[in-house]
Amino acid sequence: MKTRKYKNYTAIYLETISINEFTKSIEKYKQVKKTEKYVVIRPTKKAINDFIQSHPLLLSECTIGDSYELLGIQFDVVDKYKSLVTFSYLNREGKKEEVTPFIQSTAPVAGVLLETIFEYVTGKLLYF
Repeated sequence: MKTRKYKNYTAIYLETISINEFTKSIEKYKQVKKTEKYVVIRPTKKAINDFIQSHPLLLSECTIGDSYELLGIQFDVVDKYKSLVTFSYLNREGKKEEVTPFIQSTAPVAGVLLETIFEYVTGKLLYF
């Protein structure tokens, strides 16, 4: 993980996509937030590409009823309409949530669900 200060904000870059890296980034976020007004957490392009390569399934390959596990979180495909795929998962409180990403069906599932996984682990939004 690395930190870079820009003119109006500070960015914390995730160099790998993992639960451990997410947890460390939140600790770093809290530390930096004490002195900086605007702080954002984002993955590097290399981290995103490595994560997608390790989970190459495309949205178009998903079928209703299938389950996929990414970083220990299970996502179930509950609906598929044309190119839209709806996933359900249990949130941090154990309640069932659904997410339907509005993105091309050729996009990899890992890339599409990355923000959802980060929010699940940390309780904070990625890129904000």
